Order: sequence, then C-alpha cells, then structure tokens
Amino acid sequence: MPETAPHRPAAPAPWWEQATATTSVVVLGTAGFAGSFTHIRRLAESHGQAGWLSWVIAGSVDFVAVAAGLELRRRRRNGEGARWPWFALLLGVAMTLGANLATATPNLWGYVVAGWPPVAFLVVAGLIETRPTRTRRRPADVHIGPVPPPDPVPTPLPCANRPSAEDPRDTVVNQLADAIRTTPGWRPDYAALQARTGRSRSWCEKRVAEARALAHATDNSAATAPPTSAGVIPIDRREHHR
Repeated sequence: MPETAPHRPAAPAPWWEQATATTSVVVLGTAGFAGSFTHIRRLAESHGQAGWLSWVIAGSVDFVAVAAGLELRRRRRNGEGARWPWFALLLGVAMTLGANLATATPNLWGYVVAGWPPVAFLVVAGLIETRPTRTRRRPADVHIGPVPPPDPVPTPLPCANRPSAEDPRDTVVNQLADAIRTTPGWRPDYAALQARTGRSRSWCEKRVAEARALAHATDNSAATAPPTSAGVIPIDRREHHR
C-alpha cells in the first residue's frame, strides 16, 4: 500500500487577518442591527406603539436574533443540539424583514434596500456560526517527574464459608471419614459438600463412598486388635507351673 503523508495541523492565521475578519463581522452586525432597529421602531410608532414602547419592541426583536446567534455558537462549541436557537434566529430575522418591507418605498429598489439589513445580519450570524473553534488540548501521555511504581496486585483472601476448590482428594476423604466415625447417624449433605469443594455431585458421591469404606475399615481394625492393659506384664504360664 502507498504510504500516506502524516497529517499536519493547519498553521494559525496571521494576527492582521484575524483582526480584519473580526472587525468586518462587528461592523456588518452593527449596521444590520441599527437598520433593523430603526425600521421596527418606526413601524411600531405608526401602529400606536409610540414613545418608549417602540424602542422596547424594536430592541426585543433584534436582541432575540443576537441571543440566538450567541447560543448557536455556544452549543456548537459544546457539541449540543441547536434546533431551538435556529428557530429563534429565523423568527427574529423574519420579523425584522417583515417590518423593513412594511416601511419600505413601494418599488423594487425600496424593497431591496429595506430588506438588506436583516439579510446582512443573517450573513453575519452565519459567519460567526461557521467560524472554527480552537480548543487547546493537553496531551494525556506527557508525564513530568519520576514514573510512579505500578499498583500492587491485591492478593485474594480465602473465603471462610467456601474453602478452595483445589482441596486434595485424600483430605476430603479423611475429613468425611472422621465425621462418619464421630457423628452417629451421619448423613452426607451433598449440596454443602459441593459448595465446599467446588466439585460435581458424582465426584462427591464417590468421595463419600470412599470415606464410608475407610471409616468401616478403621472400626474393624480397632475391634479385632487384642486388648492390652497399661502396666500389666504378661507372665509365661510355664514359668508359673514350675
């Protein structure tokens, strides 16, 4: 496969280019805001909203569009949904455009000139919205200072209620045999034995059978052994008859 060149980040724009772009956006936004504000205020005064009410109505329309543009910028930076801010922006621009056309001179150029401020405002909002955001990310793999030792691996503690499943076979058989000899009427609890050893039911049954045989063999050997009394010395009968 052909080797691809490594991706290189784009170089930052010169300061004068950034300053010119920012100034142009501010000037266009201010001009569009001022023109739309004037047309809306005149329309409000001509429809009975004189005095400070006309100023409030004009400001509310334009500031809805401004706030929507700023909210679009914030949500785009945070990766959030922007459906409602877009609706608010288009609503403010539509209201501004309608007010400008209502107060325009009734001819083609009158409508074009009156409708230009909201169009300019919408263009500025699009420029601000599509401006790339630069986030400085701190490399996560850079470590300054000595490397800390790795965390020790915790040693698992033995469970008190369930011994290890690796108990030797002879140990299990001897324990069962002791229980058979010391407990009259002993009966095997296969569920507990399986839980203790971690083995299957058939394995436990075989160990119980071996333990019974071992216990019975021990009992028989103890019963057939000759009884001896401590401290009694056996006497030869031939010596006694002499």
